Amino acid sequence: MKQPLVVLDGYAIFALYSSNPGCSAVWQRTAFGTRGSAVRVRPPRLVIIMAKEKLDGVIVAVRYQPNGQVAWVRAFLRRGPTFSDYILLDRQTLIQNLQEGKKYWAGQRTPQLASTFKVTQPLRVLTQDGRDILVVGDDAADRDSLKGVPVL
Repeated sequence: MKQPLVVLDGYAIFALYSSNPGCSAVWQRTAFGTRGSAVRVRPPRLVIIMAKEKLDGVIVAVRYQPNGQVAWVRAFLRRGPTFSDYILLDRQTLIQNLQEGKKYWAGQRTPQLASTFKVTQPLRVLTQDGRDILVVGDDAADRDSLKGVPVL
């Protein structure tokens, strides 16, 4: 078995390819040594991928009370490197989590790709006249308004 040249995130890379036209493989090995002519090639380019902002939860649906306040939301919560199955959070628990600094975003789960979401805007808690108001994004509202989140 070949020895990997590079190991990234647990994946072994067995061949690194050059961007030079006409020269496909930087390193190729056989049992008898190197194959092909000795060609000086540029080293492979280094690509740096920045990590996305860590989310504590994604809100995918909401239920309102008759007075316009959020009764509960359906959410996926972060559990280490992955997300939970959807759970129901009542309004008070959601507000408490947001005030503790947890980050919840409105979004939808990508089908067939577990723990992958298309998120739109963050949830925020506004305080007006001693009342807590849940909003999505930078909206200023006088009652709970989770725009873009489907209603159940």
